[in-house]
Amino acid sequence: MHHENSVITQQARTQLTALDRVEGGGALIRLARQAFRAHQANLSGDKVRAAETAFRKAVARAQTRLGDDARAMTARQYLGFMADLAGRSAAYRPESALQSLAQAETANTAWRRRQHSQIRSALDEAGMSAFLSQARDRGLTVEQKAEAYDDHSALIGWRIRLKKTG
Repeated sequence: MHHENSVITQQARTQLTALDRVEGGGALIRLARQAFRAHQANLSGDKVRAAETAFRKAVARAQTRLGDDARAMTARQYLGFMADLAGRSAAYRPESALQSLAQAETANTAWRRRQHSQIRSALDEAGMSAFLSQARDRGLTVEQKAEAYDDHSALIGWRIRLKKTG
C-alpha cells in the first residue's frame, strides 16, 4: 500500500510541483493557443509575431522556473513539447498544433489526477492503523504490517498481509 513518506509519494509531489511551475496557472497553454489561433485566423504579420513572441517568452520563463531538477521528468517533457512548438511554430499547421495542445492538456489533466489520487491514498502510521482496525472489524487478522524498502533502502510502501478468519 502507498506510504505517506515513500519515495513514490515524494516523487509524485515533486512532479506535480514541477508541472505547476511549468504551466504557470495555465498561461503557457493559453499563449500557445493564441499563437496558433493567430496563424489559423491569418491575422496580420505583426499580430502573429506578437502572439509568437509572447508564447516564446512564456516558454523561456517556464524553463527558468523549472530549473534543472532531473526528478521533474513529466514537466520537462511537457516543456520540451511547448518549446518545440514555440521555436518552430511556422513548421506546424495551426489545426494540428491546436489539436496537439488539446491532447497534451487532456493527458496532463489525467496524469495530474492519477498523481493526486496516489498521494491521497498514501497512508501514514495513523492511517495504516485505521485501515487495519477496519480490516479487523471485517473479520480479517493482521499477519504482517511493515514498511517496505527497495534494493537501495528507499521506503516504497507498506507491506501488509491479512488473513480471513474462520
